[in-house]
Amino acid sequence: VLKLAVTDRAWVIVTTHAPVPVQSPLQPEKAEPAAAAGVSVTVALSAKLDEHVVPQLIPAGVLVTVPDPVPVFETVNVRVTAAVLKYRVPTNTEPQRWLAPVQDIQRSIELIKSKSIPGVDVDRVGVLGFSAGGNASARVATTRQKHYHIDAENQHAATRSGDASTTPEEMSLVAADFAVLIYPAWLVEKDDTSKLIDDLQVNAQTPPMFFAHARNDGVTCMSSVVLFTKLQQHDIPAALHVFADGGHGFGARPVNLAHDRWPMLCQDWMRDRGWLAP
Repeated sequence: VLKLAVTDRAWVIVTTHAPVPVQSPLQPEKAEPAAAAGVSVTVALSAKLDEHVVPQLIPAGVLVTVPDPVPVFETVNVRVTAAVLKYRVPTNTEPQRWLAPVQDIQRSIELIKSKSIPGVDVDRVGVLGFSAGGNASARVATTRQKHYHIDAENQHAATRSGDASTTPEEMSLVAADFAVLIYPAWLVEKDDTSKLIDDLQVNAQTPPMFFAHARNDGVTCMSSVVLFTKLQQHDIPAALHVFADGGHGFGARPVNLAHDRWPMLCQDWMRDRGWLAP
């Protein structure tokens, strides 16, 4: 049986904490989680598991889970192991606002892949991100660098130098194997939405991605369209769904609009990739 991994929400069983990189002086401490307190990954183990699929859910730009009342993958009865990440949310004063969320996502992927979470044994770990969480997830999916390191002496995590090289072995433990991006934010240039931001680099190693966005989203759907186009240019298997209506933040609540179907479409996409049983 192919084993995978997915992040969902907090109807959960196991919570694992691990060190996260120390915040720089310019990065103010957050109330939750506190500076350097730890990455928190909570796992929901399916009662009838025949697959472990982890798109790891990265919520929107606040410390919340998927919109209530319907868990994303429970909606379509996908049998998965789900993990929800509590990550540090940046402020406008930080020089690299994306760094802390990316570090926390990479750390959580490493926890899962290194079998550091009791009862979770997976072959594939993905990221599932909404809005600002979609931005962080896209960055994790496209980076080829590990953005933190663990001090061997005290097991404390620290920010990795920007010019430090990342070995293939290190990268394999923090890389997302796929990405599900739901109305991802700020992936294109503000003044030219036909151009991807420079931070995102697509190449042959970029993993498969699934996109769902609304055409009338105030956070432009071009973020999904342009990144999908780059993936297409590199022959990366991606699926793009731009719905006529829905605005921003539709989550997984059924409201009798076409975007209600995105969880089912995502399930079909994962099954087409061979990650779910027929």
